[in-house]
Amino acid sequence: MSILNRLHDVFAENCQWTCRFFSIHGKTVHVMFLNNVADDELLSEGILRPLQKLDVKAVEQLTPDLLLGQLPLKKGELSHDLDQICHKLMLGWSYVWIQDCSEGLLMCTAAHHERTLSKAEIESDEYGPQVAFVEELSTNLALLYKLLPDSKLCVSSLEMGNVSKTVVNIVYLKEYANEDQVALLRSRISSLQHINGMLDSLKLAQLLDDNVATLFPTMLHTERPDRVCQGLLANKIALFVDGSPFAVLCPVTIYEFFHAGSDMYQRWIVGVLLRLLRMCAIIASVFVTSIYVAAITFHYQVIPPELLKTLIESHSRVPFPPILEALLLEVMIELLRESSIRMPSKVGQTMGVVGGIVIGQAAVEAGFISNILLMIVALGTLSSFVVSNFAMGNSLQIIRFPLIILAGTWGGIGIVVGASFIIIHLARQTSLGVPYLQPMNVLDSKTDEHSVLRMIWKLMKREKSSYRIRKPKEDFAE
Repeated sequence: MSILNRLHDVFAENCQWTCRFFSIHGKTVHVMFLNNVADDELLSEGILRPLQKLDVKAVEQLTPDLLLGQLPLKKGELSHDLDQICHKLMLGWSYVWIQDCSEGLLMCTAAHHERTLSKAEIESDEYGPQVAFVEELSTNLALLYKLLPDSKLCVSSLEMGNVSKTVVNIVYLKEYANEDQVALLRSRISSLQHINGMLDSLKLAQLLDDNVATLFPTMLHTERPDRVCQGLLANKIALFVDGSPFAVLCPVTIYEFFHAGSDMYQRWIVGVLLRLLRMCAIIASVFVTSIYVAAITFHYQVIPPELLKTLIESHSRVPFPPILEALLLEVMIELLRESSIRMPSKVGQTMGVVGGIVIGQAAVEAGFISNILLMIVALGTLSSFVVSNFAMGNSLQIIRFPLIILAGTWGGIGIVVGASFIIIHLARQTSLGVPYLQPMNVLDSKTDEHSVLRMIWKLMKREKSSYRIRKPKEDFAE
C-alpha cells in the first residue's frame, strides 16, 4: 500500500483533510494538508504555484530531492515515516508526494496563531522591562536571545506526550549551570514520556519536583524574560513548554519566591526597605490570626488592660469561641477571593470590593464576628498579597488554617509546634538536589542584587573605569 492510501485511511474521518494533485508530463504530484491548520498564503505561494510553473524539461528527473530545492519555503525535509508525516500534518505542514516514489517531502506551511507581545499581567512592576512571554516557543526564545546574545546560551529540545507531542526546551548557560543538574533534569523529563499530554509548564514543574507531596512550590514560575535571564546568570536552568506563557526556573530556594523584579532596578535603600517590609508582611500573614486566637483564648494576661477591655466588648456579642469565629471569617475571605478570580475581571474586582465590605459589615452587625477580628484577618489577607509568586501565596494562605486550629486548641504552644513542623518540613525539601532552606548571605553575594541586604559600601564604591581621567599638571602649565 502506498503512502497516499495509508494517509487516506488515517484521515478518512477528518473533514479538514485535503489532497490536491497535479499531472506533470505523465507524473502525478500529490499535495496533502489540513485546512485551517496550514496557512493558505504559504501553501499557495510556496507549493501550489511553484508546482504549476515547474519547468517541464526537468520532469523526467523530478525527485523529492530536486523538488526540495525548487520550492521556496524555509523548512523542508524528506520523510517516509507514517507517524512523523501524520504528526507534521496535524501541526500544519504539507506533504508533497510524487507518484511511484518511496518517500515524499514535508514542507512547513503552518499558520502561526499567536498573540502580540504585551506587558506582564501577574508579575507587573513599575520598573524594568515590561514585556512578558507568550504561548509561542520561538518568540519566547527570541526574547531570551535579545537579552543574552551569547554563544554560551544552550537550548536542548525534548518531546513529551504520546498524544500532544509537546516540545520542551531546557535552557541554560554553559559553564554557568551545573552539568549534573542539567543531566538530572533531562533524565526526569525523559522518564515522563509515557504520559498522554503536557499542556503547560506549571504542570511539568509539579511532575519534576523532588517531593510531589509538599505544599510549597520548589520551582519558580515566571512570565518575565528579565527574571529568567537573571536566573540563568545565577547558575539556574530554565524550562519552556510550547504553548505556555510561563517559564520554570530551578533550582531555587524559598527566599527567591519573596523577591520582586523591581527590587533590583531601584536604589539600594528603597530595595532594602521594601524587601524587609515584604518579609515582615509574610510573617504577619501567616501568624497574625493564630496569635490573636491564642491570646484571646489562653493568654489574655499578655494583653494590656485597656486593649483587653476593648477586645472583651467587641467579642461579647459573638456566640462562637474565637477559633470558630476566626475559621468562619477566613473561609469567607477565601470564598470571596476565589469567586473574584473565577469571574470576569471587571465583575470580579467589583464583587471582591463590594462583597467584602457588605458581607463583613453585615457579619459584624449580626454578631457572627467581632470587628477587631475582621480588621486582623483583613490585615493578614492584605499582607499575603505582597508575595509576587502566586503559587507561594496560595501555600501561605492554606497553612493559616492548621495554625489557627493549633492556636485555638493549645494556645501559644500550638503555634510553636505548628511553626516548628513547618520549618522541619521546609528543611527536608530540595529543589533539584539543592536544599530548599539553603542559607544565603544576608549582606553579600556574588551578585549583590540577590542578597537580602545589599552591602552599602560596595554599592557606593565606584569602579576604577568610572573615574574621570585627569590631565597631568604639566599639561595645564603649558
